[in-house]
Amino acid sequence: MGGLRTSFWRAARSDTIALGHYRARTLLCHGRRKGATALQERLASCLIRMSRNGMPPLEVEASGEDPPPNGWQTDPDLHQLPEFQELNRYILAASNGVLNFIEVDYEEMQITGCWANISPKGGDHPAHQHPNNFLSGVYYVSVPKGSGIITFHDPRSQAHIISPKVKRVNFYNASTIDVEVREGLMCLFPGWLIHSVPRNPSEERRISVSFNINFAHFTERVSPPLWRANMRSRI
Repeated sequence: MGGLRTSFWRAARSDTIALGHYRARTLLCHGRRKGATALQERLASCLIRMSRNGMPPLEVEASGEDPPPNGWQTDPDLHQLPEFQELNRYILAASNGVLNFIEVDYEEMQITGCWANISPKGGDHPAHQHPNNFLSGVYYVSVPKGSGIITFHDPRSQAHIISPKVKRVNFYNASTIDVEVREGLMCLFPGWLIHSVPRNPSEERRISVSFNINFAHFTERVSPPLWRANMRSRI
């Protein structure tokens, strides 16, 4: 996917750095927060407690039975829990940084969903997108060796009707982009952008927290027409 690469930019909080890539006019950004290790440990501890308090799939794995093919996901309401409020602040600060960087006129953003993904050996996530949201993202809690990839797919369905053989896959002719991730890193992208996660080759579980972001008061402040009328509708 062709395009321009931007330079580093600093988000709203001084401890958040993100790198933007423009490819086919699509913004991908990622950054690692100072103090991320402590946050990772707290989130991992919280998710382990959840698994011990009646999360059946993890008990299934412990019993030696086959795990679900794509791993497990919690309910999408983690952002409402006290243990996730620090992560909420980080998510909103990074999202505000993205919107300011691309110069979107907005008043307030809100987290519409937040859930954990737990992938055992062999667990993956097929290509999908997050509809009805402006931004989506992932925060990486535990990334075993060899499992730190998220793949973004060219959203232009007609772009590869003619696909000549290439000498070497590069930035401009690739139909997918592999982004390397690590523990404590957050990746933000448009909710409509198709993405997938390869199989986890490790014996250890890969743990991440996904989330969606949208405009607060969307109906009142974002969805009304942007054009101005030249005739009054009320007499």
